[in-house]
Amino acid sequence: MVAEKTYSTQRDRLCVFFSGMGMGFNKYDWEKYHLKLGYNCLLLTDENKRYYTDGVPQWTTSEQDTADKIKGLGYKEVCLVGSSMGGYGAIVAFQKLQLLGQKARILVFNPKTTFSGRDIGGVYSGGKRMAVFGSGDRDIYNTTRLSGFERSQIRESVHSYLLSSLKKSGLLDSILAEWLRG
Repeated sequence: MVAEKTYSTQRDRLCVFFSGMGMGFNKYDWEKYHLKLGYNCLLLTDENKRYYTDGVPQWTTSEQDTADKIKGLGYKEVCLVGSSMGGYGAIVAFQKLQLLGQKARILVFNPKTTFSGRDIGGVYSGGKRMAVFGSGDRDIYNTTRLSGFERSQIRESVHSYLLSSLKKSGLLDSILAEWLRG
């Protein structure tokens, strides 16, 4: 699924939300954040649950195609946000957009870094990079493998409930607002 909202005629910044499988970002969330901040936004959902490796159903057919389409929208800067599976998709898009010369920044929550034998852990540079993660062993492992990312651990939370607990406490609004204002 692809949903796009335009809140401004300026082509300065586009925020792309990559949804995860669980209690991640949903239509309400991304509309709320962008209404507050006035950025244009795009919500991507991989209903096939293939970690965006086959693109975004009914929009793109591959990771490269997704990056090409995002860049082709013509924004000066792209902000990528993803949770879990969506974090994986956002990280891959970040890599590919940088190779295309697109100015980008990324914020991921409990990102997955492996899928079907593919590993996206490694050293990252360029753009602003941040990972927020919970206390689960897999979340700590995945996040610490992303060298070059600023990290923030939420100790009281586990993978499935990180976003919902951040929403409930009001911290998610603060994290996103601060990060998006950059």
